[in-house]
Parts: sequence; structure tokens; C-alpha cells
Amino acid sequence: MDLKRVDLNLLRLVEALLREGSASRAAKVLGLTQPAVSQGLRRAREVFGDPLLLRHGNRLLATPRGEALLPELRAILDRVGSVLSPAGFEPARATRDFMLGSSDLGQVLVLPGLIARMAQEAPNCRIKVLPPPLDAKAAAGMDLALMGAPETAGPLRWHVLFQDRFVLMARRDHPALAGPLPMEDFLLLNQALVSPRAEGFEGPVDEALGRLGQRRRVALMVPNFMSLVPILAESDLVAAAPQRFAQLTTVMALCGHRALPFEMPGYAMKAVWPMAHEADAASLWLRRVLMCTISNFAEPACGDADQDIPASPVWQ
Repeated sequence: MDLKRVDLNLLRLVEALLREGSASRAAKVLGLTQPAVSQGLRRAREVFGDPLLLRHGNRLLATPRGEALLPELRAILDRVGSVLSPAGFEPARATRDFMLGSSDLGQVLVLPGLIARMAQEAPNCRIKVLPPPLDAKAAAGMDLALMGAPETAGPLRWHVLFQDRFVLMARRDHPALAGPLPMEDFLLLNQALVSPRAEGFEGPVDEALGRLGQRRRVALMVPNFMSLVPILAESDLVAAAPQRFAQLTTVMALCGHRALPFEMPGYAMKAVWPMAHEADAASLWLRRVLMCTISNFAEPACGDADQDIPASPVWQ
């Protein structure tokens, strides 16, 4: 048999004819005209080297070759349909390890709720937390990333989960938390800076101060916010940190916070995922669960768990 002469439409036509035993009924099922079905049958007879169906009164009866073909054609077409259909994901029965890239900020703000919901809906699935991706190649191996840092270039989709502002953190009895704090006093404080990518002693606060023609004193740079808390609690250092982080119960047990003495842009926590995972059923479920997880402090609210996170344009 010359496979170049065979296509799926021809196999569908033969299967419909063998199943229906009527050219008119097969035409109706396939959405074709009866002459088109008859023409297809002539072509199929040439390809298979067999009449396949012979007229007997008002019906078309299958030849032995046609009878043998029917179950095989059904199996082939079912298999092709399965391959072409999106893979499903049943959380309650699934066993899968999700790869999640996240800084410690995303971990402490989002992971507790995400893990709790996963334990209810997908008890046999697990989350492996990786460092936030530095480039599209690293992101390609993850189902999802939580990022507050600048965008990573590449074929990625993203969605802002929530916005936040920076506040000044210090140990609970620090003088900077009591009474007024004019700009000149703020600039004299020894400060700590969190730089997840260890990019140096300047960050968003320094950029905002630079636009005002001011410069602060940064004495320490650390790579994550959680290590910052015990350092502040046991020293005279202060630090700018996201308000939602400063309001965590575990953080407030050791540190207090107040507004900064100047206006500066906030930051956005984003969900980022590779375009290749856009239609993956498991990754899609994870994004939906994430949306519900952050609904208690983000807009819009969770609503229907079947509502996907709206995607941004692609980062290029």
C-alpha cells in the first residue's frame, strides 16, 4: 500500500461507510455530499485493493476485508483523537511534582496557602521549589515562577498577582519607629538591603532616592528577606521591605515597621510561566489554584476555580 495516497479523512470516510452501511447516512455523519462519499469509496477501493462494501438492495454490505478493517479503523481513529486532544489532569488522582521557581518572598507570602489547597485537591502531588529563573532557559524547566524582580526576557507569559508598597522595618524598640522620621534622619540610619540576585548595594529604594537627589547609607546586603528579620532584631540596622512581608505574624514578633519618609513606586508580585506550558492541563490547574490562593489579599477575587489567570503579552 502506498501511504502517500492515504489520509485521515479517507480512513474516517471508510469507517463511517462500514459502520453505517449507507452512503447517504455516512455523508450526513461526515458532513459531506453523497457524491463526495461515493468518490471517496472509489478511491478507498483502489488504496485497499478490495471492494470493501458491495450493494445489496438498499444497503451496502461489508466484504470480509471490510469487516476486518472496521475495528482496526476505530482503534486508529480513537488513538489519533486521543493524541490530538489536550491531555487531561485529575488533581485527586494525579501524582506529579510541580516545579516552582520563587524567592523567599514568594515562598512566605504564597506557598502556605498554595500547599494547603494542594493538600485538599491533589494530595499525591508535590511542589519542588527552585531559585527564581534568571533567564528563559531556566524558566522553561518550571511549571510556574513567582517573581517580584524585573522581568526575565524570553517566550514567557506573566500575570500580576498583587501590588505592594515598601515600608521601613526595624527591631520593635528601634528609635526610628518612634515619633517623626524626617528625611535627613532617615538618610543617616545604617541600612540593610535585600538583593535576591546579589546585584550590589543599590536597589529600588536607592533609585527613588536618586531621583530626589538623595543617597542613603547601606551597610549590609543580604540575598533574602527571611535572613533579614533576625539581623534587624539584633542590631541597629533598618531596612525597606514590602508591607505584606512586614505584616506577617512571624515577622511582627521581632520587628516593627512604619511608612517611609518619601514617596516611591511599589512592586508587583508576578506569576510567570513558559509559553510551552500555556495549555498544559496540570500547569493550568496550578495557575488556577494560585489565583484562588492569593484571592484573600489580591484583586480580582478567586471566584470560580475554573477561571484561568489572564495572561499578559509575551516577554521577548
